[in-house]
Amino acid sequence: MDAPILSIIIPVYNLESYVRLCLDSVYSQQVDELLYEVIAIDDGSGDASLERLNEYACTHSNLHVVSQKNGGVSVARNRALEECRGKYITFLDGDDELHSGSIQAIIDAVSGNNDFDIMYCRGFKRISGEAELHEVHAWKHLFNEGSCYADLDLAKQRFINGGSVCGGVFRKDFFVQNHLQFAEGVANGEDTIFTYLMYARHPRVIFRDIKLNVINVREGSATHNCTMERVRKIENNLLYLLRQRTLYGNEPSVAEAIDKAAYHSIMLAIEMYLSVEKRSSLRELCKILHIGEIRPLRIHEAPLHQRVKSFLLNLNFALCVRLIELENWKNGQVNRLIKDGENRLNNRD
Repeated sequence: MDAPILSIIIPVYNLESYVRLCLDSVYSQQVDELLYEVIAIDDGSGDASLERLNEYACTHSNLHVVSQKNGGVSVARNRALEECRGKYITFLDGDDELHSGSIQAIIDAVSGNNDFDIMYCRGFKRISGEAELHEVHAWKHLFNEGSCYADLDLAKQRFINGGSVCGGVFRKDFFVQNHLQFAEGVANGEDTIFTYLMYARHPRVIFRDIKLNVINVREGSATHNCTMERVRKIENNLLYLLRQRTLYGNEPSVAEAIDKAAYHSIMLAIEMYLSVEKRSSLRELCKILHIGEIRPLRIHEAPLHQRVKSFLLNLNFALCVRLIELENWKNGQVNRLIKDGENRLNNRD
C-alpha cells in the first residue's frame, strides 16, 4: 500500500467529552482516506477516551489507535512519530479541531510545492461561550505567502508560532534526518523547546493561507491552572536543556537555541510563581530552575526588555524576579485605567 501524503498526530489523555468533536472535524471533510492517516495515541487515559477512539477506528481504516501507559504529551507524540507513514505531518490536540476543508487544502499545497521543511498555516482559537473565532500566531503582517524563508528570517521577526507545533505542517524526513524529538518529562513549554531546537536545524519555511486548526480554550485546562507544583515541574525543562547543552553545546546555532528555550522556561516559571498565592522562597525557585548551572544565557536578536531581563538573570536572579513583578504591576495599572476609561465612555452613551 502506498504511503499516505499526510499524517495527523493526535495525543489523547482523558478527553472522552471532546475527542468525538476532534475526530468529527477530521472525518467530516470527505477526503479520500487513502490520502491521509490519523495516528491517535491514548496516553493512559482513565476515562472512556480509548473506547471512543476505537469506535471510530472500526469505521475508518486510516485511523490507527495506539494505547500506552501515561507518559505525557511528548512521549505520545514521539510514539506517533515512530508509527506514522505520511510524507508530511501535522499535530492536533485531542480537544481541538481541524478547520473545515483543511486536509484537502494541505494535500493540494504539498503536491504543488514540496521544497520546504515547515509550512505554517493559519490557526484560530474558540473561547468557551463565544461564537467568534480569534486568529492566533498571525503571520501575514510579517511574511509573504508562498515565499521561502530561513530560520534567521524567522528569528529577525521573532516568530516561533507562539511556541506551538499546532498550525504547522512538517516534512517527516526533516524530523528523521535531524533526529528531532519532543522533550520527554517536560510538562510546560515542551512545544517551545521543540520549536527552538527545530529552528537550529535550519529548516526551509513557507507560509500558506490555509485555515488549519481551531484551539478550544476551556476553563479548567492545565494551561490556566498555576500552582507551585506546576512551577516545580519546570525543573524538568532545565534538566533537559542542560543535557542538550552537554550533547550539542559545541554547535553555535543549537547552543543559542538552548539558551532561548531556557530563557523562555525560566520566564514562564517566574510568571507562574508570581501568580501563586502561597509562594516558596526565591532561593528554592532559583534551585528549581538550576540558575547557577544554566547561566550565563546569551540571548541575541531579542527585544530590549528581553535583553534587560536576561542581563539581570545572569547578574542577580532576585533582581530579575523583582523587575518582572514591577512590570506586571505596571501592566495591571495600565489595563485598569483603560478599562475605567471605557466604562466612563459607555456610561456617557
